[in-house]
Amino acid sequence: MRWQIILAAGSLAACLGASVPQAGKKDQDAIQGVWHIIGGEFQGKPMPADKIKSMDIYLTFDGNTVEHKGNVLALKRDPKTGEQFVLSTKETNQGTFKLDDTKKPKQFDLTTNKDGKTEIGLYELNGDELRICTGALGAARPNKFKTDADSGNTILIFERVKK
Repeated sequence: MRWQIILAAGSLAACLGASVPQAGKKDQDAIQGVWHIIGGEFQGKPMPADKIKSMDIYLTFDGNTVEHKGNVLALKRDPKTGEQFVLSTKETNQGTFKLDDTKKPKQFDLTTNKDGKTEIGLYELNGDELRICTGALGAARPNKFKTDADSGNTILIFERVKK
């Protein structure tokens, strides 16, 4: 679940790609560079701004590798109050990623160097905004960008870091 939320969400420097994809440019090229988390949604509710700020996640895409710098997250919901909370630790992780921009919705696979596990999910890349949707650890790939209360899906929103 770490990479699922990290990438959906985490630290996936200088910007290596153009801010707006050029005609005919594939997402693999357009995603290159550094991205910072600016928002998210968990179990049907927006993540509080103070939680997003405390995550301080950066993703750096370079070729087919991704590096996460920032907090490793575990999103939980208090069974009594229904409130969500975040557990985090500062960490740097690396892995490889693969995008499939021919699928609808678009799909990604991320394999971590640390444990070799592969996380799967959806992505949307619109200029300088990257949205990632992942399911619960070990669950099937989500089929849409939605985080129902019991779905286990997480959406993370990143903004490209300008040079």
